[in-house]
Amino acid sequence: MKILKKTLLLSLILCSNVVSAWAQHNVANEEGKITSLKIVCGDTLYRDTILDEYLSNPKMQYVLQKCWERCANRPVTSSLSLGIGRGKMRDTYLTPLLYQGTALDLHFDRSRVMRGLSWSNLQMADLSFTDGDDTASGLTSAYALRLRYSFAMHKYWHFPSANTSLEVGPYFGLDFGGNYNLRIANGNNPATLRLAEGFGLSAAATWVYRLFGHPCPVNFTAQMPLIGTAFVPEYGASYYETFYLETAPNETTFTSLHNRQDLTLRLTTDVPFAVIPWLHNGSSLRLGLGYHIETMDINDIVTRYSTFQLVVGWSWKYLPYKYHRP
Repeated sequence: MKILKKTLLLSLILCSNVVSAWAQHNVANEEGKITSLKIVCGDTLYRDTILDEYLSNPKMQYVLQKCWERCANRPVTSSLSLGIGRGKMRDTYLTPLLYQGTALDLHFDRSRVMRGLSWSNLQMADLSFTDGDDTASGLTSAYALRLRYSFAMHKYWHFPSANTSLEVGPYFGLDFGGNYNLRIANGNNPATLRLAEGFGLSAAATWVYRLFGHPCPVNFTAQMPLIGTAFVPEYGASYYETFYLETAPNETTFTSLHNRQDLTLRLTTDVPFAVIPWLHNGSSLRLGLGYHIETMDINDIVTRYSTFQLVVGWSWKYLPYKYHRP
């Protein structure tokens, strides 16, 4: 009975601050006094006194089992990966030439099913760099740097019989960066600033297959902004006029599908490797493909940036436990 008591106590502590359910029961001991045990999953675990007879109650064991199942179904899935591939860029504010070359991308994402198992959230962050040469002569080079972040809230559907889950919902994204052209490095405007934000549609799907008896998920994500704003200078206006003299017209423009098209796609699979003890269910090798394309046509300036990359990284799952002393 002592072993059972310790096991149930550990399960309660692990479930605290994770499960959106609560249970409260009162038990009368032999002397007629009331002894209470109150579990508030999602806030704090309170324990006054625990009786062996109470822990052996089938109703309480059922509550503990349900709490643990809801905990185990909501791990945090995170990944850190590096993408290597080809990139293309064009910015007619600097030059009408098209540049293409090597593209590098450092990607991080974090997802988790929310309480109630009906919604999930997804966060993604990318830091990408492209070094390209002009396609006409190959004598000049240009660089592009992008920092992107997005937060999505998905409606979550899980189909256990098909080992599949689907997620669809809105998202908010930020895009910051710029281009630098060596051909006009000595000119007035050798670089351009990239700043945009938008609300759009996000979708994700997961299918789990087995490889040598181990579950291997295949993940697909897609995001596209529908409305937002962007900073685009007037054609011929310098940044000196914009930021110092403040004589240039307003460069903040409303964006939608008519002047901005942006699409991000990722297809990856996680292959488990050596288990790390402090990570829930171990960790996995992530392999896949990433594709991103964005085009803007604002103020007679056409901006195009696209990358296609091979993704190699590391993914892991864990439960965000908060331990409380009994």
